[in-house]
Amino acid sequence: MSRRVLIVGGTGFLGRAMCRKAVLSQWDVISISPSGLHPHSANESEWMFSREWVEEMMNWNQSNLVHDSSEVLESKFAGVDAVIHCAGTFSHERCYDINYMTLVRSLKLARKAGASHFVYISAFDGMRMF
Repeated sequence: MSRRVLIVGGTGFLGRAMCRKAVLSQWDVISISPSGLHPHSANESEWMFSREWVEEMMNWNQSNLVHDSSEVLESKFAGVDAVIHCAGTFSHERCYDINYMTLVRSLKLARKAGASHFVYISAFDGMRMF
């Protein structure tokens, strides 16, 4: 039986690293992000393998955790063993929606889906304080 992980914000800086690690650890990986697109325009060396291989090994989904319906999101979370939340922004205008609302909805959806693990990853832009 394969292990299944859903990565919220899988196309972002932290999310790409988590996707790569999960694929290399032989998890079935689902990425959810507003674009839903594999970041193939990024440097492929960041992935350490070819674009074709990544696209074959991953399930890229376009979803908006703030605005999509519960039914749409529940179908994406169905059957996951773990959820890793990597979505975030330093934008003041979008901070509440992306840093807070996506986290709250992800927690609720993971619990409803029966996920046994939830990992929250965050970053801090301390340089803006100086």
